[in-house]
Amino acid sequence: MRDDAVRMVIGTATLIGRRGVLSSGSYLEIGAYCLLAPQVYVASAEHLYEPVPFRPLMNTGIRDYGSIIVEENCWLGINSVVSGPIRIGRGSVVGANAVVRQNVPPFSVVVGQPARIVRMFDPESGSWRAVRRPEDRTQVEEARRRSPLPSREAYAEFLGRIAGGRGIDPIVAGRGQHLE
Repeated sequence: MRDDAVRMVIGTATLIGRRGVLSSGSYLEIGAYCLLAPQVYVASAEHLYEPVPFRPLMNTGIRDYGSIIVEENCWLGINSVVSGPIRIGRGSVVGANAVVRQNVPPFSVVVGQPARIVRMFDPESGSWRAVRRPEDRTQVEEARRRSPLPSREAYAEFLGRIAGGRGIDPIVAGRGQHLE
């Protein structure tokens, strides 16, 4: 909390890898059952370097992008960076070393710098489909319109049910207690 406002929320059973950095400007939320590999960087603000480069950066202020939300059951790979006003949809995977600067749809896999979608879950076929061309993404999005994905709330409730209600406090993950 800062200024009597909640600025960061981390969901139950979320594991944050060593040397991970979570930096909140206005608001940062990491949903339940997420895995953040070592050295992941998530920030909703950055230092300004404008209008001129003749001032110490520490004195130039910050640009607050608003909120970053990583929905439930996401995996952010080692060294990945998430910065800006971003929403990473539930069930998504961010590949190692990816730089995410725009929203990621639910149940998608993104890789690269800047990150791009390479796979999406197709609920009609029940499989992950490669996204190599815009037409591939369009086909999966059409399948998702015909067979909608679960809402964030329904997915979170489902995850809690199959986990047996067992959760760990995120802060203990680095102590190996999640392995007991």
